[in-house]
Amino acid sequence: MNLFIRQGRAIPDEVRSVIVERYLENKSIRNIAQEVNLSYQTVSNIVDLWIETGSVEPRNKRAAPTRARKARTDHIISFIEYLKQKQPSIYGKEIQQQLLINNVCLPENIPSLSSISRILTSDLGYSYKQIEPIAREAERPDIIEKLEEYIAVISGVECNRLHFFDESSVVVTSGNRRRGHSAVGTPAIEVQRYASNATYTVNLLHNVSGISYFNILRGASNGLELINFFEEAMEQGDIDGNPVIKDNDVIVMDNCGFHHGNNVEPHLRDMLEERHAHLIYQPPYHPCYNTCEACFSHTKKTLRRYPKYTEKHTELCISDALGLIKEGLSRQFFKFCGYI
Repeated sequence: MNLFIRQGRAIPDEVRSVIVERYLENKSIRNIAQEVNLSYQTVSNIVDLWIETGSVEPRNKRAAPTRARKARTDHIISFIEYLKQKQPSIYGKEIQQQLLINNVCLPENIPSLSSISRILTSDLGYSYKQIEPIAREAERPDIIEKLEEYIAVISGVECNRLHFFDESSVVVTSGNRRRGHSAVGTPAIEVQRYASNATYTVNLLHNVSGISYFNILRGASNGLELINFFEEAMEQGDIDGNPVIKDNDVIVMDNCGFHHGNNVEPHLRDMLEERHAHLIYQPPYHPCYNTCEACFSHTKKTLRRYPKYTEKHTELCISDALGLIKEGLSRQFFKFCGYI
């Protein structure tokens, strides 16, 4: 019998038996380890296991089949699926606790963390991904009622009549790196450029064909800037020379405080009524219904891709990034938000 075992391979039961036989022949652990080409600790563990259990088979080899059958029953899998649907971020140890608390299984057949992982991937087909949080307030009855009212109204509007408005801030930093290496116990010191920040606000009007109109402000926006934006937008024309905001178009915006200002909302509605356009506010705590959110996400990815250009020519970079949002991409954003 070839007693030499390559490191990292499972040790056959025949070799384990030989180790026990050599031990019974009063050979030392060290001599047996040299003979079978295994470490001293490995041979010692095999002998200790034999002394304790009377068997040369490893513990996991004997216990695994019974545990696997018990740990992956249908009712355990169904309960884990229920827990993950209720709270996708729940940890494996928390799942084990819930299985015991709810008497789904007993301590002797509770699935291990690796079994839970296999249940999620193999049995349920789940994958690990980023959480998309929703505000707890979105579950309030009055908010749900407003959401239902919004869906009822917006479902009767053709998608090519919709214009979504929103603002987003863009903070431009100096580009200095925030982490580096140094010797243990010493600070990492580096000469950097003056780390001043510049904040811009992008006002955006988006439709299914692309960007209707946008402008870029230094600093934050307010009610007056909102009125000025729509006054400018109503004077814009599309590539065919038609007004960007046409008769019977619908403007959708969020519930930002100054959007409902005493002198802002009435004036904005009057402006739009002159063009026979309508103003609708999206339901609170539901930004997913505004396509501008997708536009801003796409734009900021572009800005991060070109940090030097963004730092030195921020407004030009924002304009170029918004210019990449053409009709094809816009239709995808409308489809993602449920309007197509």
